[in-house]
Amino acid sequence: MSTKSTRYEPPADFHRQKGVPAAHFKHSAITKKGKELWLLRVPDNVSLKDLEGLKIKHPTSAAH
Repeated sequence: MSTKSTRYEPPADFHRQKGVPAAHFKHSAITKKGKELWLLRVPDNVSLKDLEGLKIKHPTSAAH
């Protein structure tokens, strides 16, 4: 049996981002039936204003 640590360690090139701490998100708010949490990574040159009003089409089951 391995004694390897199961604690998450970020990659060496990881840089903590400023923003709302994860503690501000209620676990119950994202684990309700029908809810999903999406993480979108966008290029540095894309601002929040560029994303305002952007509609993202949910992939269909046929696309998987």
